[in-house]
Amino acid sequence: MSEIKKPKNRTFAIARSADGSVLHRVTIAPNQVMTTGQPVVEQTESEAEYLNLIAPYVSKLPPLPDEGEQVERGTIYAHDGGAVMARQRHRRTSHAPKDVPALFTTYQGTADGLAWIAGEKLGLGTLRKYEGETYRAIQAHTTQSDWQPPNAPALWEKVVEAEPDEPGYPEFKAGIAVEVGDIYTYQGIEYEVVQSHTTAAHWPPPSVPALWSPL
Repeated sequence: MSEIKKPKNRTFAIARSADGSVLHRVTIAPNQVMTTGQPVVEQTESEAEYLNLIAPYVSKLPPLPDEGEQVERGTIYAHDGGAVMARQRHRRTSHAPKDVPALFTTYQGTADGLAWIAGEKLGLGTLRKYEGETYRAIQAHTTQSDWQPPNAPALWEKVVEAEPDEPGYPEFKAGIAVEVGDIYTYQGIEYEVVQSHTTAAHWPPPSVPALWSPL
């Protein structure tokens, strides 16, 4: 017998047999208790991660309806080898679920450099691309359709690729991902990076000796 005891937040779970031949999907409200006779229980507070837990068992899910057919809110469908969850009732459009986050929650993995999508739980430092630009998460959060990186400076910072100035070293500027050993100039003085970080306007080299060393 397995159980989940009174989670603080809404929690998604799958309870299954060892081989996945028996699979139950449940949503547990805060402070509720879920008990199951299945030996394996996996849980998460993230809708996107929940879809990842279900992905190995997509054969048990209904296929995503074809374009023009009805999609039901809250239903999890099999699509393209994975699982997607409908966020609202609608007629299926021609767009891929990952391209319409207002309609679907999807899961795309945790690797850096993937496209930004809504409904994804991200850790501090994760890199995502949005409209051709790369952004770094400066706070762990779950993405929302109205929190696109350019519109959420409390959550994201743009990663600016350094462009060397000729001749000499590139000029220090905010928003550059720098590595140990890189050299930049600031107000005519050259500084070497002693700790990898992303530069910020309020951290000029002379002010943060823990990050920069003058040459």
